[in-house]
Amino acid sequence: MKKENTYIMNLEACYIYKDMLENKKITYKNRDLAKLFSATIPYSLESIRVDKMFPETFYTVNNKQYTKKIINLTFDQNYSIWNADAEWIDKEGDTKKGKRSIKANKKKIRRYIYENGFIMDDVKYVFYKRGAGKAKNGFALYIQEDMRDKLINRSRLGLIFEKDELLDLTSLLAYESLISSGIDFTIELDPKTEILIIEDIYGESFKSLASVTKEENKQITTNNEIVDIQNCLTDGQGLLDESLFEKYDKKDKGFMLLRSDFVKCCGFNTKLTKWFKENGVETIKDMYGNEYDASKIKLVTTPNSLKILKFAYKIGNGTKEECFNYWKENVDNIFGVVKCDKEGNYGSYNRTTYQLLNSIPNLTYDELMTITELERDYVMLLKNDFAVFRNYLGCDAKLSLKFEKHMEEGDISLYENTELMNALLLVNSDVQYTKRFKEMKSDLISNYISHLKEGKIRLKDTKYVTIMSNPYEMLLACIGKYKGKSIMEGREVFCEYYEDGQEFCVSRNPHINSGNVMYSKNKDHTEYKWFNFTKNIMAVNFFDNDMPDRLQGEDTDSDTNLLVPHPILVAKAKYCEEHFATPINRVEGSSKPRKNNMMELQKLDILLSNNYIGKIVNTSQIVNSYLNDAISKGESKDVIDELYQASSRLSSMSQIEIDKSKKVFDNISMSKELNRIKQIPYIRYKQELDKYDQIANKMIVPNFFNMISDFSEYRVFEKFNTPLDILQDVLAFKGAKRLKGEKHKEFIDLLVKAKTLDGKCSSESADAIFKIIEQCGKKINGLKIRTCTLNDKAKKTVEKKSKHEAIKKLKELIPNDPTILNILRQCFGDKNRLNFKKYSILTLNLLFSSKKMQLLKCFKKENMDLDEVLIKIKDNHDYEIFGDKFQKIIRKDIN
Repeated sequence: MKKENTYIMNLEACYIYKDMLENKKITYKNRDLAKLFSATIPYSLESIRVDKMFPETFYTVNNKQYTKKIINLTFDQNYSIWNADAEWIDKEGDTKKGKRSIKANKKKIRRYIYENGFIMDDVKYVFYKRGAGKAKNGFALYIQEDMRDKLINRSRLGLIFEKDELLDLTSLLAYESLISSGIDFTIELDPKTEILIIEDIYGESFKSLASVTKEENKQITTNNEIVDIQNCLTDGQGLLDESLFEKYDKKDKGFMLLRSDFVKCCGFNTKLTKWFKENGVETIKDMYGNEYDASKIKLVTTPNSLKILKFAYKIGNGTKEECFNYWKENVDNIFGVVKCDKEGNYGSYNRTTYQLLNSIPNLTYDELMTITELERDYVMLLKNDFAVFRNYLGCDAKLSLKFEKHMEEGDISLYENTELMNALLLVNSDVQYTKRFKEMKSDLISNYISHLKEGKIRLKDTKYVTIMSNPYEMLLACIGKYKGKSIMEGREVFCEYYEDGQEFCVSRNPHINSGNVMYSKNKDHTEYKWFNFTKNIMAVNFFDNDMPDRLQGEDTDSDTNLLVPHPILVAKAKYCEEHFATPINRVEGSSKPRKNNMMELQKLDILLSNNYIGKIVNTSQIVNSYLNDAISKGESKDVIDELYQASSRLSSMSQIEIDKSKKVFDNISMSKELNRIKQIPYIRYKQELDKYDQIANKMIVPNFFNMISDFSEYRVFEKFNTPLDILQDVLAFKGAKRLKGEKHKEFIDLLVKAKTLDGKCSSESADAIFKIIEQCGKKINGLKIRTCTLNDKAKKTVEKKSKHEAIKKLKELIPNDPTILNILRQCFGDKNRLNFKKYSILTLNLLFSSKKMQLLKCFKKENMDLDEVLIKIKDNHDYEIFGDKFQKIIRKDIN
């Protein structure tokens, strides 16, 4: 088995259901394999185990790994049928014939297939697992029936749960899927001698003013009140000895996020062995009194990381100690490492989010001009200095597209064109004067500006860091010296990247409102010498303040914070701390006992698949915009308070929604709560005709929402005095400077003459190439039609696989150079025997990927020596662009 993602079949359940009802044989044969195998499972402890227990599971085709034994099912569609005789009346009152009616809804389909499974090619598949992420998307993994029980039994470490037994089914499903998480590598740890479990430690109890959300009679309310708080300091974190980081060549890393059966622990790089030696500790006891050789301890963890303790009642007399010992005896000594800390995609110039900016009520036009200064200057350089744009094209454009909007939405054409055009530029500088290049340049810059307008502003020394709570206190607790005191105080944090005393605006995703904006200050302690922190780790203080609540219920199992040291945003963070009480969720979820059967499981998954997090975030930003607008207009305290409490309630609702995969909230209806918030008197509506020419109440929302949300049909856009609407004015750019005597070139003019290439064009080769490209083009175009049922991610996968298959087939052909040239002339000239022009850019991209040298040979080599390019340099730089220094020189002058 290869250490990479494995492609699996991705099937829509309604079509399986339909075939089962009609007694049709379900088969994967004669199907479009690119569309069929459009889902993946990651390299994980699960896949390692499957390969070990069932060695024939995985196979390789064209260097990609596949399996037919595990299938991803989606439940996105109802099963509907067309009734040609059905009559209905349209809006004009006319009688029409023919109507599509639902024969089975998604809920019924899920219930049926969960309970019965299905047979494909004479093999029965049954429900297997779904992690929290898949459950929220409504997905589920199915597996061949003869594999399921053996694998499930191993995932549950031999714990037996009888059919219809009452248990915490929600937690069991979440925890048995921990080993399904993708991993980078594995480490060895002996649970019997190298893992020490200690009690979770807690900070002091204190009182705090908070905006508290509670449930009463199945309805939630939010009000300011004084609450008692005591935080857990060790929720999901552990101490991992530095020797393991050295052993696995990760000495430069600050943590390893570990997974095993019923275990999820973020192990931070700690000088554990040296600590024990320094304190004269040779033997050490765990929380149950078991004694260990201290020199052998490699991981210190707590009950919060050991999920099996929730099922202690299944073992012996039901004590936690028996359960821990059982786990040590039955778990493997191989632990998966999901991730280590790393520098963000944008180094130390990370981007803000629209949620953060739009939750700061008093950000002004001038302040936003200052905040966006670097980005605005860079945009104008992209427009007016071709050397800068060329550097962006070659270095940053693909990264930007990969992590920003276009790749998320499945449009990979612009992403591919950047690589192609950059290569062509290296052959013929005149490519920049073609219409297609200018369009691509315009698209790339427009795309970049659209990211900025969505609040994604890069700022100097802005970093995403992984948090560790009160690390020295946990180290003291290992040897029984934690006495309920802390060396940290208030909102202090420590990240070694920053100077002592540095102030921050701190945020965490999902960020909902002003009460989630936090101020903090960097402070070092000599006691941190026991930890191998990196510049991407931050020690935080949960001991005596409400930081976990302020940052959306965060814990320390690898949660990250965005640190922004920009002075304007630091001042705004102080303002938010003073004026907006921290949202605290006090709605109690329950580990409701459910019967262990498929009926209960499908009910649970239907609840989880009705995910409201997107609607909650969107609603919060609408409410925040009304709040910001009201503050700017000097509205009454009552209006401002009502809007803020609604926003705070949405903060708590987002936490509830995220916790649904672990807890049950049968006492809350998210749809009703969202509707209640939308009826706040200050929120305005306008009556307009909808697409059916019916009068509809449309919510008035800020202009920027037209970019953020696709669901705009029942909204009316209006300018608000809110940061994101102000940002749209700030990011209004002038056009590029008009160059005197600017050239205009056609692609056809850049191609060499046929006589410069050896041989003659082969029409047979051209026909074979066109057949491959046309087939690929039709598949891609088919993804764009309305009747295509695939989601965006699946479409992207299908498009990429279709292109990969076409490239593979093209590589098997051996056309000569004149044939490639002739095809390019058909793409961009008047002669078009095979209609290559219809697929001109696709043809160019596929030939570039499959016949790169032949393709580039078809372009004239001209005008390269006088090109201006950027080179990185430490001194005498012309430009400093987001931390990198560049000098602009003529290509011929490069040594």
